[in-house]
Amino acid sequence: MKDIINEYIKTTPTSNALAKSARSSMPGGDTRTTAFWEPYPLYFKGGSGSSIKDVDGTDRIDFAANFTSMILGHSHPSVINSIENQIHIGFGFYGASESQTKLAAILCNRLPSVDQIRFTNSGTEATMNCIKAARAFTGKQLIAKFEGGYHGTHDTVSISTKPKLTELSEANERPRVLPDNAGITLNTLRDVVVLPYNDLQLTESILLEHSKELAAIIVEPILGTSGMIPADFEFLKLLRNICDETNCILIFDEVVSFRLSSGGAQEMYSVKPDLTALGKLIGGGLPVGAFGGREDIMSLFNPMKTKNQPNLISQSGSFNANPVVMEAGIATMKELTPSMYIYLNDLGNTLREYLKKSIMSLELPIQITGAGSLFGIHFTDNSVTSYRDAASVDTNLTYKVFLELINHGILLSSRLLGSITAPMTIDDVNKLNTEFNSIIKTL
Repeated sequence: MKDIINEYIKTTPTSNALAKSARSSMPGGDTRTTAFWEPYPLYFKGGSGSSIKDVDGTDRIDFAANFTSMILGHSHPSVINSIENQIHIGFGFYGASESQTKLAAILCNRLPSVDQIRFTNSGTEATMNCIKAARAFTGKQLIAKFEGGYHGTHDTVSISTKPKLTELSEANERPRVLPDNAGITLNTLRDVVVLPYNDLQLTESILLEHSKELAAIIVEPILGTSGMIPADFEFLKLLRNICDETNCILIFDEVVSFRLSSGGAQEMYSVKPDLTALGKLIGGGLPVGAFGGREDIMSLFNPMKTKNQPNLISQSGSFNANPVVMEAGIATMKELTPSMYIYLNDLGNTLREYLKKSIMSLELPIQITGAGSLFGIHFTDNSVTSYRDAASVDTNLTYKVFLELINHGILLSSRLLGSITAPMTIDDVNKLNTEFNSIIKTL
């Protein structure tokens, strides 16, 4: 392990120096916990296509893609042009812009479940507003989320996102409601019930037990940060049926999974949620979020209905629907044609098949997960279908492989998760597969 870390430090001296300098003004020298790793994260100065360049001038193939956000890769000409054109005529107004209407129409057209939509500045705000709407619409308080499900960092969803193995309940027992960090109140914990991902029987039992109190179920159709773990079709169908039977709102968090098709994972699974949270790619790589769904629910946000609408929800933000972001989003969505989704998903399928074949030939305890253009690598004997399966991985080996891939010119997330971007080719896929095989044999 020392050799791997030493090589990392030797080849990234400017990142090291910048990280040390940053610690005087930011806790730990960082402002994004999920993109931090020891001994220090890389500092980047640019990117082009599928490649990203650090401050020491080293290029790497970028499978992390800012955790799936950069679906068109770096510095896409259409996105750059859209940003430049808007900047020259204005980049922040106290009022609306035509660009927000255009992007809203594109998203509503692509997502049949979304009658109306509103914009935010992050996926965190998107899920927060979905939950708020569900509580206001149903008059109920309880929110159901899944163990390992990541929906941003507001308090209601900062629960049982990454519990330690020692904190987990026994198999076949209901998951525990555990705060992700300090500062989560007991009242917040009482308003959340945690469910086991892809476990139909136990999930159904817990939900029916709480049906009278349940305002919403929020779920990632692809469990993202926990490992790119796809939901079973029957599992999502069960959630839809229970919501229909119990006057509960089904929320799909498609911040990550919207990249799987023109209509996101909900199109792929043919399961229609009541509300959908979006983010990442819909802003073309700029800060963005959005939430939308049924018109009767979204009408709670209509500022024109203040007199006879007791449950009106005020949702504001100085940078909501920023015109630069909206134009970047429009440009991105135009590039995401049906043929582009086919290309992305086919290349993702090819990568997972290559990795699986390599693993079989080596007879190693490694699992490959994902769907379409998303993938995850897990060092475990167990089939990975839930957070608990993913949490059983060899974390030391994961860390070693992550750093060694960086040393070999490839960037994944620190949990060995990644995605395909539009400029990638079969050569990029082959490079990852070859380097991964070489590293695994060595370690």
